[in-house]
Amino acid sequence: MMYGFGSDWTKLSRSYCIFREGFVHICMLIGFTCLCLATIDQFLATCSPVKHRELCNIKFARRICALIVIIWFLYGIAFFLSHDLIVVSLEGALDCTMISSSFQKYFQTFHVLGLLGAIPISVTVIFGCLAYRNVKQLSYRTLPLVRRELDKQLTVMVLVHVIFNFIALTPYTIINAIILDSNFMSDPVVNAVISSTRIVSIISLYFCFAVSQFEEIE
Repeated sequence: MMYGFGSDWTKLSRSYCIFREGFVHICMLIGFTCLCLATIDQFLATCSPVKHRELCNIKFARRICALIVIIWFLYGIAFFLSHDLIVVSLEGALDCTMISSSFQKYFQTFHVLGLLGAIPISVTVIFGCLAYRNVKQLSYRTLPLVRRELDKQLTVMVLVHVIFNFIALTPYTIINAIILDSNFMSDPVVNAVISSTRIVSIISLYFCFAVSQFEEIE
């Protein structure tokens, strides 16, 4: 509604402005972290050392997930405190924006490019490749046939999600990196291309979470 039809509720309600900006990023970080943990978990589950496989248990996973949720909600407090609905024109038009310039610089660099881009892409790709390598070596280990096939199936599921995550996140990260470079954005042609493709990158970002829900239903 916001990017496609220009119906921005964050410009109408101060409480919704603050809530949305904080809660959206908290949920995104939790989702990406869980994907990274799932990829690491599958890597550990397919490792040959027993001490690595022992880390893959439901109690440990629940504790890690609970800790991750608490950490990101504490981190999200900065978003709740740094956003507000302010007047941006003489006509009295309102806009939901960051009121802290220092946090805005941090948000555009480390948060968007790092926490929502480079870090989840790197972690999932690296451990996805390591899990795939371990699965290729399963035939040389003395494991029950059922366990071997289950490991292969779970690894395929994780790798499909990793590939989709890479395809969806890469355009979003690249476009945001270009936006930060004033030399690129000073070119009117580049600026027009970025403006026209930004909604595509945003849609691809949302697809990361949509495909997660689809896999849950399946």
